[in-house]
Amino acid sequence: MKIGLIALSTDLTIEEDFHKYCQHDVYTTRIVFQNPLTPENLALLKEQIEDAKLRFPFVMDRYVFGCTSGTAIIGEDNIGNCINPLSACLHWMKQHNKSELSLLTPYNEEVHGAVKGWFTKKGITVKNDIFLDYTSDIDIANIDKKHLVDKISTLGDDVIFSSCTALPVMDIIDVLKKPNWLSSNQTMIWQLQQDTN
Repeated sequence: MKIGLIALSTDLTIEEDFHKYCQHDVYTTRIVFQNPLTPENLALLKEQIEDAKLRFPFVMDRYVFGCTSGTAIIGEDNIGNCINPLSACLHWMKQHNKSELSLLTPYNEEVHGAVKGWFTKKGITVKNDIFLDYTSDIDIANIDKKHLVDKISTLGDDVIFSSCTALPVMDIIDVLKKPNWLSSNQTMIWQLQQDTN
């Protein structure tokens, strides 16, 4: 299966995660994003998605929109039938009969609130939540992994969703041995695997 990954120009993590963990052929194009991470800047991504699909050398079997907070701001119905982190996480929760989660985001409070609000509107109870108050994808990709482990370890043993495709967590998900710790990139890769089963 051929995957068309639409990544943000500022994301230093998603491409590596997909090439390392996704079992399909992944082709990447990028859309322009200007830091800081604000609802206004994230909303500007909406108009670039359909054009991004045309940049691939051929029609892909699946398209992936690589921005979690962008999905929350734009709305999953407005990203052109792309797999996205929030809908993939919700699909995982429904398949595993889960209705509650703890949420960690690297964003500022306003963008964090948009992601939290997205889950709440879908009927998911957010039991605990932490935001790390970063406003740059570049800085998010370089967050110290021990710091992330320490923060996530405070969220208990329920479902934990660590938001943001730039967050470097896929290599450390096994460190805490939390079976229900999910990440943005991990849930999309899981979704793609479900589509082939």
